[in-house]
Amino acid sequence: MTTYALSPLFNGWQGFDSSGRPLTAGTISVYLAGGTTPTPTWTTSAGSVTNSNPIVLNGGGYPPNEIWVVVGTGYKFVVSNASGSETRTYDNITVTDVFGTLADTSSAANGDALIGVKSTLTAGTARTQHDKNADVVSALDFMSSAQISDVRSRTGSIDVTQALINASAALAAGGTLHLPAGVYLINNPLGVAWTVNGNQSVIGDGSVQTTLKFSPGAAGSCLTVSNGASQAILQTVKGLGFYSADSTYTKVALDLYDTSSLVVDDIYVWGTGSGTPNAPYWSGNGASIGIRTHGREAASFSNLRLCADLPIYIDQNPNTVPNDGEDVDHWEFTNLYLSARYNSVSGSNYCITVKDGLGASNMMFNGYQAWVGGGGGIKMNDTRAAPTVVSRNIIFRNVRTEQIQDSAGWAFNLAFTVACQQVNFENIIMASMSKGINIYDNATAGGGALRIGLYDVTAATTAPSYNSLTVAGATSNSVIEMHNCFWQSGSILTLTNYVPTSIAAWNPTNYAGPSTATYAFTSTLPYSNWMVLGKNAAAASCPADTSEDILATITIKAGTMGPYGALRVRTQWSTTNNANVKTARIRLGGIGGTDFLAQPLTNFASTVNETVIQNRNSQASQYGPPAAMAGGFGQSAGTPITGAIDTSVDTTLVITGQKATNGDTLTLISYIVECAAG
Repeated sequence: MTTYALSPLFNGWQGFDSSGRPLTAGTISVYLAGGTTPTPTWTTSAGSVTNSNPIVLNGGGYPPNEIWVVVGTGYKFVVSNASGSETRTYDNITVTDVFGTLADTSSAANGDALIGVKSTLTAGTARTQHDKNADVVSALDFMSSAQISDVRSRTGSIDVTQALINASAALAAGGTLHLPAGVYLINNPLGVAWTVNGNQSVIGDGSVQTTLKFSPGAAGSCLTVSNGASQAILQTVKGLGFYSADSTYTKVALDLYDTSSLVVDDIYVWGTGSGTPNAPYWSGNGASIGIRTHGREAASFSNLRLCADLPIYIDQNPNTVPNDGEDVDHWEFTNLYLSARYNSVSGSNYCITVKDGLGASNMMFNGYQAWVGGGGGIKMNDTRAAPTVVSRNIIFRNVRTEQIQDSAGWAFNLAFTVACQQVNFENIIMASMSKGINIYDNATAGGGALRIGLYDVTAATTAPSYNSLTVAGATSNSVIEMHNCFWQSGSILTLTNYVPTSIAAWNPTNYAGPSTATYAFTSTLPYSNWMVLGKNAAAASCPADTSEDILATITIKAGTMGPYGALRVRTQWSTTNNANVKTARIRLGGIGGTDFLAQPLTNFASTVNETVIQNRNSQASQYGPPAAMAGGFGQSAGTPITGAIDTSVDTTLVITGQKATNGDTLTLISYIVECAAG
């Protein structure tokens, strides 16, 4: 199509002779540029009426009509006087359509390449708008107008998979792919290959503004970050939502392979799948995953809301050999809301699942952590036989687990075949639907120490059958410390191979709280600080009878004493001051157990005594002072009392009183029972 433009050279032009008079009857001859080939001009923009050639000027020296030329054609204009003498020549004159050229999208030399941009900052350099537009590439740059309209209207009915693949391919040398707000329909699994150092980034306008609508026809991943056999380095995936109405195929929203210095932020994964607890799940075959990772190091995951069968799944790094410790190294998860789907199909899906056989080094959970539903909070089973780096420095802070649907599941279920070092829990709340913390370390001597510190832990379990804390498989130098712990009534601590060395304000009967207890358990055997196992809040008196009456019962939990441990029992009594016999007793093993104190109280109104019962190189062999020794100290003609009560299992210590005359009084005013484990 021919485009005409008004010649700016003769628009309002007036010719003059050498004396300054109007060039009356002069002429303008028009040729093709550089020659003498006549070429027409036109009187209007329609190009339907031609001017005469030459064009004869009127009495004022003006052309009688407007002069319109073809845009882009080169012209030569020769001006002559009335006698035909040439007065001026204009050659190689080309008229350009500025607006049309700026709107031209067919040539990289036109359009935004003709617009200059100058930074307002000091030392800023001049650029073209074309160059500046290349700073951030928009996915919309690779779409048709119909696709763009569909995305922006949030309809999500036109497939844009190939456009996204093309956009990623265009950024093979690295850069940022921007996905403006809208809904992007992906009909097939999309694998975005991150090449050339893997330094592409994908950034949306927010997890509820930019949505990838995944409609798979087979199992696969919606968005994959991978640099093939090499590390993918320095990527950012941010501000994206992943949605799917499909509940048939096993799928992954965001799939990450062998990443280094990765930032994943502001991600929302959801769907239309239902389950318990009620949430809009990304589901399919009971095993669809929100975010799946495959190694390697220095990763930051923050501000994630993932509602999926398996919200987070940590898989093996395909580019490294097993046991080398590069599946998880220096990873931090901050501000997570994870909702796992639990039903008859999905089974015991955990909010965070580490594939069996993988380890973790420097893995931290910070900020707020809400782990909801499914079969538990986190599950990890490091079955590596000879790891290059043992699992270590695993930190959980500010975690609340709730609405877990598997009564056999754990809030924290961690197992290590060889060893684990420095596992820390701080400010943990575990709802009553699940068990609490399970740590199994099957390490051999020299395989590495287990270091576990529990701070401000609330094991909120209401069913007595639920374990609040289970630790098994200790080495000789393994330690557990618990500070400011709150255990609800009915909680159970299972500490296989551990002997408590320092416990304060601990009620072994039911671990009732609140308390400000400090616990430290270790498998080493030397004597340690005394810990309080029981004390009374009110006095207890014998009734008006002559039977042996139980006035206090203290439970000695299995293994509390150890083979060299000792119990120290201090009692204070008041009684009728007469010659009638009133007997104070301390029995290990219940009312029928061994009597380590049988003190007759006659001719005084009150007394205080102390009895020490010690295991002697066995948890089922004890000795103590002669039964009738007053106060537990001094000389006696009697021989020490020996017992054979098995303290490797739960047993009881009872304090009893018995009167020869039912009219007398015998009152246990106070008692305290302490243990020094060994």
